[in-house]
Amino acid sequence: MVNKRVVVIGAGVSGLSTATLLLQQEKEIKVHLVAKHFPEDLSGEYTSPWYVFRNLNKEELPTGIECGVTYKTDNLTLTINPSAYLNYLLNTFISLGGTTQHVSLSHLNECIESDTDVVINCSGIHAGTLGCVEDPEVYPARGQTVIVQLPQEYVNWAFFRHCAGSSNTWSDNMTYVIPRENGVVVLGGTFNEHNYSTDVDDNIAEAIIQRCLATRPDLLPPG
Repeated sequence: MVNKRVVVIGAGVSGLSTATLLLQQEKEIKVHLVAKHFPEDLSGEYTSPWYVFRNLNKEELPTGIECGVTYKTDNLTLTINPSAYLNYLLNTFISLGGTTQHVSLSHLNECIESDTDVVINCSGIHAGTLGCVEDPEVYPARGQTVIVQLPQEYVNWAFFRHCAGSSNTWSDNMTYVIPRENGVVVLGGTFNEHNYSTDVDDNIAEAIIQRCLATRPDLLPPG
C-alpha cells in the first residue's frame, strides 16, 4: 500500500485501532480519520460497552431447556479505562502522522476525495443510517451507569450478574461493578435495544445503586 491514502470512518476503539495499526505497519501511506465524535466528546452516541451479546427470550431457547439457570464463576481478568485507552490510541495515531477531521457524515461519498484509495467503515451505530451503507442490522442500545468515587484499595474486584431468562429486558436483570485505576467505580447497568434517548433517568440510577448494594452489600466501606 505504498503512497496510498486511506480514510477511516469512526473514532471509537475499532476506528482508532484500525487507523493506528495501519500507520504502524505501513510506513508509506497516509491515513485520515473522519468522525462525528472523538475521545473526550460528551455524547451518548460514542462507544458501546457490549459486543455481540444479547438476552434470549424463552421462545428462542431449544425445547427442553430450563429458562433461568443459576451459575457462578470467579476468574482473573483485565479491565481497561475506555477514556484513557481511547485517548492513548488517538495520541499514538497523531504522533505517527495521522490526520483527523471532526465532521458528521450523512453519506459515504462525503469523505471520498480524488486521491482516496481505500475507505474503511468503523462508524459504529451510524452504519445503520450512513448513506451507501444503511445496514438494517445495526441499531443503538441505550445504556446507563452510575459513577461513584471509592478507594481502590477497598474495591479491588469486579462483579457481573445477569439473571438470564427471567425477563425480556436487560434493565431489570443486569448488575455490575467495575473499578478503575483512578478511584472511580462504575455501577451498572441497563441495555435497552432500539432506544435512542441520551437523557439521564434518575429512577434508573437509583435502581442501579440499589441492585448493586443488594447484590454486593460490601460495596460500602465500613462506617
